[in-house]
Amino acid sequence: MEETIQKKDDLLERVFEFYTSNSVSVLQVEMKDVSINISKNGKALEAPVDTVKVPVQAEVPAPKKTAVEVEQIISAPMVGVFYRSSSPETDPFVEEGTVIKKGDVICMIEAMKSFNEMRAEVDGRVSEILVSNGQMVEFGQSLFKVIPE
Repeated sequence: MEETIQKKDDLLERVFEFYTSNSVSVLQVEMKDVSINISKNGKALEAPVDTVKVPVQAEVPAPKKTAVEVEQIISAPMVGVFYRSSSPETDPFVEEGTVIKKGDVICMIEAMKSFNEMRAEVDGRVSEILVSNGQMVEFGQSLFKVIPE
């Protein structure tokens, strides 16, 4: 009996969290022996509004960690023009898949006619380059995704 009460309390808590974190004005949940109706305006539910059926699982397994979840973002430290190499004739400092060490030069940012080397903040592998060569970047804009090693 107490286990059933605990499960219903958990359900109520999850429904309330969903309701408060989304921009819905009316929420109606119906399950076997439980029916929950919530309305922000205090009026009774007159007619069904867009009904969405959500399957309920007894146990929700914890999500597995993937590379995307552990990637770190390297952001622009200043406003300027992003360059992947020191000149048009040279190879880029890094490519997707390049293994980098903390302190390695990974790009240049030109600000006010001054070229500033940008160095890696972590050891890892570049998984994605998020901006194009010659693109204007803003302070704090994401430039690279790196999987730490």
